[in-house]
Amino acid sequence: TKNGVYLSIIFKVVGDFEETTLTIEDELFVAEDQSAVAFDIVNGTCGLPKITGVSLEGAEYVYDGSNKALAVKGATGDMTVTYSPANVKNVGTHKITATVKKAGFATLTLTADLKITPKALTITGVKVTDKTFDNTTTATVDYSGAALVGVVAGDDVSFTQPTATFADANVGTNKTMVMDAIAL
Repeated sequence: TKNGVYLSIIFKVVGDFEETTLTIEDELFVAEDQSAVAFDIVNGTCGLPKITGVSLEGAEYVYDGSNKALAVKGATGDMTVTYSPANVKNVGTHKITATVKKAGFATLTLTADLKITPKALTITGVKVTDKTFDNTTTATVDYSGAALVGVVAGDDVSFTQPTATFADANVGTNKTMVMDAIAL
């Protein structure tokens, strides 16, 4: 009662929080741990206040073989943050979920994408051998000195050795050659 007026409020609990006893002090709800409790008298709901001022932003990296992670911005020392998954290193778009907890506040769940794009590799040392005119477009490719440049240490990468053809069967120098796709 306050000034002889009895106040009765019926509300439902929303959000994640542990059961606590609420008291009214100077017309505010206060929990046993002295944290404030948010309430919406119009909609008849009550729950722990929301964590604000924190965010999780997506990021994009080029594959380098190392684990990548996102970090919540604005988290303070009294908050605990867990990530799922915590670290990723494979090429692709990964949905990262961060769960932020703080005593006296509702748990906050944030999501963002962490994208890892493929690293460009270069093949060096591939040669097309000279040929005697035979009225065909067949080209002979020498892969004996071929090497992949840019492979991340510890990764096992190889490539196919596709066939090639000249653009036409005519005699000439510096001829255009077409090679089938190289697969890694």
